[in-house]
Amino acid sequence: MEGMNEGERKDYIMKLLTVFELRPKLRVRLSAEVRHMPIVVRPEDINLSEEKMKKDILYNVGLLKDAQDAVLTVIEGRLGYVLEGVEDKVRDIRDREYLHNLIKRLVGTEDVLGFIRKELGLI
Repeated sequence: MEGMNEGERKDYIMKLLTVFELRPKLRVRLSAEVRHMPIVVRPEDINLSEEKMKKDILYNVGLLKDAQDAVLTVIEGRLGYVLEGVEDKVRDIRDREYLHNLIKRLVGTEDVLGFIRKELGLI
């Protein structure tokens, strides 16, 4: 993909994603490879039905990452920093519903530090 402009790279990636729809594990590997490329692929760029989109691995990985980022943002907002080891613990959580509930509980707790230590197993 060297020597391609942004539009050409995006078009190429979109074609790869279409082909890789048949091989979900390869879609995940592709997403890891293109993560640092200066391109933006929006959900509307991917020609999948809403039902297929919700089942799409890359789509769900993106939603999971957004939920993890939100937890870390709330922690940083409440404490002014993120404790060492917390980001790794949050990134290990793969349940979006749990992450959303964690956000609600973080916002509502008085003892944020104690809650984080107890909930994430940090001592």
